[in-house]
Amino acid sequence: MTLSSLELVNFKLHKHIVVKFTDNLNVISGSSAVGKSIVYKALYWLCTCSSSTNIHSHGTKSTKVVATFADGNIVTREVMGNNNAYYLNDVRFSACNGKVPDPILNVIRLNDINFQGQFDKMFLLDLTAGNRAKVLNEIIDMSEIDNCVAEINRQTKSQYSKIDVLKANKLALSSDLSKLSNVDYIVTLYNEVEQMQLTIDNKQRLVDSINETNTNITSIETKISKLPDIELASSLIVEIEQLYKNYIFMNTKLEELTQLLTSIDKIKKQLPKFSFKDASKLVGSIETMFTELSKKQELVDKVKYNEQQYTKLVDMIDKVGISINSLNAKLAEFHNCPLCDKPLTD
Repeated sequence: MTLSSLELVNFKLHKHIVVKFTDNLNVISGSSAVGKSIVYKALYWLCTCSSSTNIHSHGTKSTKVVATFADGNIVTREVMGNNNAYYLNDVRFSACNGKVPDPILNVIRLNDINFQGQFDKMFLLDLTAGNRAKVLNEIIDMSEIDNCVAEINRQTKSQYSKIDVLKANKLALSSDLSKLSNVDYIVTLYNEVEQMQLTIDNKQRLVDSINETNTNITSIETKISKLPDIELASSLIVEIEQLYKNYIFMNTKLEELTQLLTSIDKIKKQLPKFSFKDASKLVGSIETMFTELSKKQELVDKVKYNEQQYTKLVDMIDKVGISINSLNAKLAEFHNCPLCDKPLTD
């Protein structure tokens, strides 16, 4: 803290005075009773928040002391009636219980120990050795140093204890490590077991695939067992082919019969020209023809039914052929058994 100037307003003898200071030693001199000590008391009053009794100039009710510092801060204490306040620049603080506000102390950094009055005893010189030690201890806070030393000793002791524990742990770990000298061999065995497990897994997947194929084969065999006998189907195909030929033949005959019926119609129109005997013969011939026609119609219906059965049988044979081809393709993927490595044909 470097004080640049001190302004007194209505402080005892001084209605208004400004005292300026230099960076070096400052000495205030003058005749008696001109107010030299008042400047000292005004600075003390500002820095210690001391009593405001009998500080006002005659006939005034307010007093103000303004201290300007080299860093630009301005500290003011003002008493007006019952109002006692401090100002740091333009910020107001209330002074209470004779204590200087902390923001003000942080700027002025002075208290009553820094002031030596004109009639005060010499600082520390009139005290006993014990009291001087007590005062110095309060000034430089020797108790804090003692506390720091005690804390350092405590932490040092704690760290030594931790070091002892770590040493004991190190010995225990070294003993455990000596028991693990065959770890490399165990790791090698573990890798071999892991590789064998992979091989087993691969073979298991092959076995699962073969089992799935066997299941598919069983399913196909079941479906094939439900199909009609192939030899019987072949004989039926031959019969159906023969019936189909007969069907073609009957269609031809049917056309001929149609032509015959046309001729009969023409004959019916000419019946009055025939004798009764000729008509009876003609009717008998027609009845015979109609009988044969009915038989041929039954044969045609049978041929149509067999043709439908033939179509269904051909579809079934195609499906069986597709299933057998798929089965042969699946079996062709496995030339050798993945477990015994023998040909599947054996």
